[in-house]
Amino acid sequence: MRCIAWGARLLVIGFTGGIGLARTNVLLIKGASVLGVRAGEAVRKNPALGVVRLKALNQWAEAGRIRPNISHRLPLENYAEAMRLLIDRKAIGRVALMTKP
Repeated sequence: MRCIAWGARLLVIGFTGGIGLARTNVLLIKGASVLGVRAGEAVRKNPALGVVRLKALNQWAEAGRIRPNISHRLPLENYAEAMRLLIDRKAIGRVALMTKP
């Protein structure tokens, strides 16, 4: 954390590496703030927020502002292969299941 800029904001999302300990002296010296986020919690507390966020995401996607990395595209019937790619950590980005047009 010593490398963060003055006034930085740290976002804590989940505990994939276990529960850590923050060195609060560095936070004080750097004038930093920390915000904890639990995935989906804001929408659970305010469902209307989900509608607004989904609309914004769709607009950004249609405008080309966001483009998720899709590493594999497979036919829908190959769902087991798609899951295996995810389980074996062979997908870099998303695995998309495609339906026939």
